[in-house]
Amino acid sequence: PACFGVPAGGVVPPIVPGPPLSIPVGVTQDAATGDFIVVNFGDVTLSRVTPGGVVTPIVSGPPFVAPISVAQDAATGDFIVADQGNATLFRVTPGGVVTPIAAGAPLSSPFGLTQDAATGDLVVIDIDADALIRVRLFASADCNANGIPDECDPDCNANGVPDECDIAAGTNADCDFNGVPDACDVAG
Repeated sequence: PACFGVPAGGVVPPIVPGPPLSIPVGVTQDAATGDFIVVNFGDVTLSRVTPGGVVTPIVSGPPFVAPISVAQDAATGDFIVADQGNATLFRVTPGGVVTPIAAGAPLSSPFGLTQDAATGDLVVIDIDADALIRVRLFASADCNANGIPDECDPDCNANGVPDECDIAAGTNADCDFNGVPDACDVAG
């Protein structure tokens, strides 16, 4: 392709100047390949577009009804598609396997989404609810099987491991058997 010198903020020739894209409404870049992943509202597809403009559909039609935006899950490399038509978020593998991950309340009309870099959660704009909604992609760990997510269990030394699990793993001692790692006991 030709090289175009353009000042910052200038417009360069399009990567794909029209069809086969059909009302493209969302885009993200595949961190693994550098390709662009495009949501096409018009023909209800999720497509891969190379930097050179070659378009390859990943998923076309059902289960999508009105796909509107896409983000990439940094942990897995999968793509997350917000479908406004059926109030659903879908996980799509690079190979095209589609799995619903969240549907219905509190989602009513998911529109835009991104991944929170700190937590890995999705943050979704819902335009009917005028809300930002957090969607957890993965279940919380429960190292002691007490039914309480680890991030909610006591963690006196703030090492990210519940006290009970710290003691059971032998990473912190509890010589007085009070359920609190000795490193956190206050000397009296």
